[in-house]
Formats: sequence, C-alpha cells, structure tokens
Amino acid sequence: MGTGPTDFFEQAARALGYRRIAGLDEAGRGPLAGPVVAAIVILPRRWSPVLLDDSKLLTEQQRQTLYDTITTRAIAW
Repeated sequence: MGTGPTDFFEQAARALGYRRIAGLDEAGRGPLAGPVVAAIVILPRRWSPVLLDDSKLLTEQQRQTLYDTITTRAIAW
C-alpha cells in the first residue's frame, strides 16, 4: 500500500525540461472495460492542495471543495 501522493515523477519530468505536468485520476468500478470517468488537470507549479488524493478516498464534500478550487485555479483541465 502506498503512502500517498508524491512529486517524484513531476520532479523527474521537470529535470528533463518539461514545464507543464498534468495529473490524472479515474473513477470506475471493476475492470477498465466498464464505465469509467477520467480527468486530467494542470495545476500551478507551486500549488499543492492538502486534500489532493485518490478521489475514492475523499468524502463528497472534499471532492466538491477540490472541484471548486481546481476549476478556478487550474492552468488547464
């Protein structure tokens, strides 16, 4: 089991010269062949919300708070 989100891959990409790093999350039940919703977002470099985690681990209120914050502050989504 993991320890939560890290910036390991982001830092590796930045070291290679990438300036925009996208984060991805999916929501679905069972195998990938079933109904799935996926979202990708590019956040400002120095912004790391405390609640940012797997959406299945968040409460509905936490997801709504993140949605509101992300859609107003994201570079792209």
